[in-house]
Formats: sequence, C-alpha cells, structure tokens
Amino acid sequence: MSEINSSILVSIVMPVFNAEGYLLETINQITQQSLREIELIIINDNSTDNSKEIIKNNIIFDSRIKLISNDQNLGAGASRNIGLSLATGKYVIFLDDDDHIEKDMIFKLYHHAEKLDAEVVVCRSDFINFSTKNITETPWTIRDDLLPNTDVFSGNEINRDYFRAFTWWPWDKLFKREYVLSNHVLFQEIRTSNDLFFICAQLLLANRISVVNDVLIHHTVMRGSSLENSRQFSYECALLAIKKLLSFLIEKDLFDKYRKDFFNYCIFFLEWNINSLNNKVFHNLYDDVKAFLLSFEVDDSCFNDHFLKEAFERISHFDSEDYLFDLKKRLQAELSNKNERLILLDNLSIVNEDFASRLNNYDLKFEFLSAKLSEMSTFLYQCKKSIVQEDIQTFEELTVSKKSDFFKKPEKECEGQISLESTDYERFDSLDRTLIFLEKEIMLTLKSLNAYASKNRLLK
Repeated sequence: MSEINSSILVSIVMPVFNAEGYLLETINQITQQSLREIELIIINDNSTDNSKEIIKNNIIFDSRIKLISNDQNLGAGASRNIGLSLATGKYVIFLDDDDHIEKDMIFKLYHHAEKLDAEVVVCRSDFINFSTKNITETPWTIRDDLLPNTDVFSGNEINRDYFRAFTWWPWDKLFKREYVLSNHVLFQEIRTSNDLFFICAQLLLANRISVVNDVLIHHTVMRGSSLENSRQFSYECALLAIKKLLSFLIEKDLFDKYRKDFFNYCIFFLEWNINSLNNKVFHNLYDDVKAFLLSFEVDDSCFNDHFLKEAFERISHFDSEDYLFDLKKRLQAELSNKNERLILLDNLSIVNEDFASRLNNYDLKFEFLSAKLSEMSTFLYQCKKSIVQEDIQTFEELTVSKKSDFFKKPEKECEGQISLESTDYERFDSLDRTLIFLEKEIMLTLKSLNAYASKNRLLK
C-alpha cells in the first residue's frame, strides 16, 4: 500500500494492451487535464505492438506518467490491482486506453468529492463509435428514478432494483483511495467482466455516494479488437463475476436484503451474455446459467417486471437448442411487427402533417404540440428511410440519440397528454420498444389535438 502523496490529488490507473493506434490521443487528453496535480499510472500488459514506446516517449515530456510493464499478459483486472497498489493520490480513477475524456473531467470529479466529502463520485457518460465518432447518449448508466433524492447517499439507501441503479464499469467513477483500500476488495483477475464485482461491491459498502450531472467521458464502442467483441474466448467470466458477487453478498449479510434485485439482475445480465455468443460456447454457457438460475427458490413475487419473468421462463423451460429455436421465432415475429408498425407510422405521418397545418391558427399555448408533431414526422421519415435502405446503424443511432429528447416534459401540459414514468427507460432496451414508444407518443399527441380542437370547435 502506497502512502498518500500530498502533491498528487488524483491517481489515474490505465491498463494498456496493443493500443498503438489510439493510445497517444488518450494520454494527451489525460495529461492536458485542467487539474494538474495528477499522476498517470500506465500498466503495459505485455503489448506486442508499439504501445510501450509511445508511453516511454511521453514520459520524457511529462514526469507525472509512470510506466509498469507486465512480463506476461495478465488482463485488465490484475493490471488495475497493480496500479491501485502503486497509486499515491487522495483519489483514484480507472480509465481504459481508448476512452475520450473532457478536459475538466478530473477537476470536476475531484472538487465535487472534496465539497461533499464523498467516497465515490459518479459522472454521466456516453458512447463514441470508434470508426464514425458518432455519439450515442446513455442515460441508463445512472438511473435517477432509483436513487435517493439527495446530494449524498449511501449504497444502503438505494432501496429498489439496486443492481440497475448504476452500470458496473469503472471509468465514470472517482473513488477515495483510502476508502477503497479499507474494504479489501480488488478487481477480479479474469479476462472479461472483471470490473463487475469490484465496482458493485465498493458502492454497496459506500456511505457517501454522489453524482455529477455532466457528461465527462465518452466510452469507445464498436472497436473490432476490443475484448467486448471476443467474449467467446472467456464466456465463463460473466458467471464467475456473478458468483463472486453472490459470495460477497452472503459474506456481508446483504443477500437477504438484495435477494430479489440480485436475482433479477442475474437474469438480465446472464441472458445478455448468452445472446452475445455463438457456436459451442453458447451451449456451454447456457447450460451453466440455467443450472445457476434454477438454484434459486422462485415464485411470481421474485420478478421486477414481466420481461424478466419471461426471460427466466425461457431459460428454465428450454434446453439450449429449443432456446435458439424460440429466439429465432421471436426475432421473426418482431420483424413482422416492425413492418406492420412502419405501415402504421406512414399513415400517422400523413395525419401529422394535416393536424400541424390546422394548428397554425390555434392558441399559442398549444404551439409545442405542433412542433412536436413536425419533429416526430421528420424523425420517423429518417428512421423509415434508413430501414428501407437497410442502414441499420443509422437507424440505431437515430433512435438512441433522439430518445432523451422525447423524454423531456413539455413546458405546458394539455388535456389528454400523459407524462411517462421514469421506469420507461427500460422500454429502450431494444429498437422494438423504441418504436412502441414513438407510436404511443404520436397517438397521445393526436388525442390531445383532437380533444383541444373539439373543445374549441375548430375541426369540421
């Protein structure tokens, strides 16, 4: 354990493996942070490319960079543990070698932690596509609807669906270093999912957690060489991480309190991992996950929503072959439903234009309805065009980038309009649910227009 260096406020720990194509940009963004009292601890995890030389060249110009070289490839979990043991700052954060961070990220996190005496500070983040550099909003990484309505709260005060309140990755979280070390909780030394147990356990034990409502980091996705794209080589890690977390909950006498939330998270997390695999490893993980989930005592009261209940029933009732056959049928049904809804949206777009034209002479307090219809009409046209052209990437980016806009509550309510609950964030787990949401919004808006127009006898 390193002593605190009073001149170092924040230690930044960053494992690196074969990152020569983007490493320099990441290092520059860190060393150019507005908070100067930092140290960058880079653990070169036995890279076979030019990464080590890039790091050495930067050390010449910035003494705040420290290089540790692993003799063999240990993985991100073990490398983060090495960096943590060498850190000297009052606070520590764990970044990836391809992250993009705002220039004042460390400054904002540090001063927020100091102001509120926080043990953990979490900021908002988004995704950046490695190839296109397009940004995708990710409001689900911090679920405000599940958190206490206070500036500072403990993990114990998150009383509902705890394991969905945050996303259990490290790069958006600043930790008080002494707090982390006092818990004797380290990263799992497994190939993937090595951060799940560490982050989740640290927040479970924390007495002072706080959130910075600024997007301060852009996490890279869709990079071909990322470990996220090679889960078939470490398919068992997801279940190892879940089992480690379960053991921790039992050891700390927390399992009874979080039993339901943990069980639901297991279904969500493990089915996602199953569906990300193919070939023999799919069947291997499926059988292991099925056995694990069936080890719980389950009744109808165990589920947070019907989506998770249906997922559990699929896994518990089907073998791996039947699950794949059922998955194929569900995907075909969803595709058919999408086609039907696109026809409906075509018709609604025509109606939208008609209603929008009639609104021009309406009372000003209903102008937001016209704007909303016009925006949706244009947006839906773009979505449909991207699907017709089989440009699925553009469609995904359109739907995800726009969803937060449609969540914004209008400044003035009107009769017939229904505000969505915060739990509807879950409805955006797939493009299918995004379309359902848009249809609902359009029909509710049309209902509002009809109600107002009839009331004022403006429609013939």
